[in-house]
Amino acid sequence: MRPAAHALLAANLVAALLVAPVVASAADVDLQPWVTQSTTLDLVPKDALDSTTGLPTRLRGGLVTTRVFFGYRNDGADSVAGVRTRLLLDGSTLADEVRGGLAPLQAVESVSSAMHNVRGGRHTLTMQLDPLGALLETNETNNEHSTQWAWEPGVMALDSAYARSGVPSPTAGSASLNVPAPFVNCDGLRSPDFRTVENDGFWGAVAICPASVGGNLDLALFAPSSSVTGAFAVPLEQSSLGAGLTEVVLVDTDPAGGQGGLPGRRDLGVVLSAGPTSQSYAAFATRSEYINPLPFDSGDRALGPGETVALFEYYHGPPNVQIVLDNHTGGVDLNLAIVRRLPGQGGYYTLQDMIANGLSSTSGVPGGDEVIPTPFDLPNDFYAVLVWKNSAASLGATARFALRMLLPGLGVEGGALPVASGFLGASPNPARSPTTLRFELARESLVELAVHDLSGRRVARVASGVYGAGRHAVEWNGRGADGRELPGGLYFARFEGGGVAVTRKMTLVR
Repeated sequence: MRPAAHALLAANLVAALLVAPVVASAADVDLQPWVTQSTTLDLVPKDALDSTTGLPTRLRGGLVTTRVFFGYRNDGADSVAGVRTRLLLDGSTLADEVRGGLAPLQAVESVSSAMHNVRGGRHTLTMQLDPLGALLETNETNNEHSTQWAWEPGVMALDSAYARSGVPSPTAGSASLNVPAPFVNCDGLRSPDFRTVENDGFWGAVAICPASVGGNLDLALFAPSSSVTGAFAVPLEQSSLGAGLTEVVLVDTDPAGGQGGLPGRRDLGVVLSAGPTSQSYAAFATRSEYINPLPFDSGDRALGPGETVALFEYYHGPPNVQIVLDNHTGGVDLNLAIVRRLPGQGGYYTLQDMIANGLSSTSGVPGGDEVIPTPFDLPNDFYAVLVWKNSAASLGATARFALRMLLPGLGVEGGALPVASGFLGASPNPARSPTTLRFELARESLVELAVHDLSGRRVARVASGVYGAGRHAVEWNGRGADGRELPGGLYFARFEGGGVAVTRKMTLVR
């Protein structure tokens, strides 16, 4: 055949192929998750120490102890040579392996070849079969399956900053969950055990702050639990202020307060509100320091890098107390608020609650002082005083400050300097409380002024510290060191300062 004939035959063949219908015969293969009835039971994480069958009894977060059990099958009539299985945690690949082939209608129970470190919190496991789409299946819509579980978090130490990187996508894997998620995926921590130590610790505080001003994370508080399904499920309280801002929740730990306060730990769920999952943040927990007596000056205090809150408590008796936060660090934005226990609050208070009640000072001026001015009319009660770094812009800095509680009208009195130091006693006396205790100093001196009962036991410290030369007046509200009212009767006020020691009787009338 001549070349021209060859060319003509080839052209006709190509034309015929272009117009002829294409008939592709797909293999009868259908990969799908297998909900088994034995050990693996679907898509299940198991802890290395868990030797039980069925559902996991406990999942320890932050340790390389999690192994994933899963099942899948070929529901078609044809064999498949090999199956690629991909496991994901909150949408990120945990394992990607090619496993052996499957005969028609064959099911396989399998387990991840390696153990994994899953941090505490609530997370979603996802299994994908043939994730690259290499196999032509009769049904391409049933290759993915997810389940959600809770890993028990590690315990935070008081007053220690924790740097964390990466917060899971809140909804990754939720589209193929077997049951609706009770709560979104979150990074988890467990607070210290908030309990009272003498007069300290009637309040606790937990806080998170994103590491960058664009970071946007929310904070949820939960009852502590080791349940693999019930932990991180129903929030007790949530805080969501916005991008770059510190999120704080106060915990009332006083069961005698009558407002739902309970001691103990809480679980923290950190939720990605917006932005990438690579966001970093700092977590911090502290408890309250009891202030007694008033007036009070904390002296120089510091919040170091990653430390976000300082917490105090005082008894509010006089209606004209003034609270001042002296910010000693330029470029750092500190805020100030006081919090009162409220009925129906359940023992949890967010910054939104504190700012909304009007008893806060948030000027937004880096390096500026904050003042909650007098007068403000509040019932006599115990109040929390919170100092916090406002945002990520201050997170890495060391913030130095002093907290002062002032009683206007009391303090240094006018007139010529006294020629000798002495204690003038209480006025009025007898007193129903409050009563004013006056003393004079011829020169600057260390002063101790305390109230003792008839047995000589000190029941209240009224003044302690260095006072300048002059006439001074401090107020005592008739309460003991624990902030509670003392019974009526005879007491002794003992003054030491300026080289003298004087004790005077005083009567408290109820």
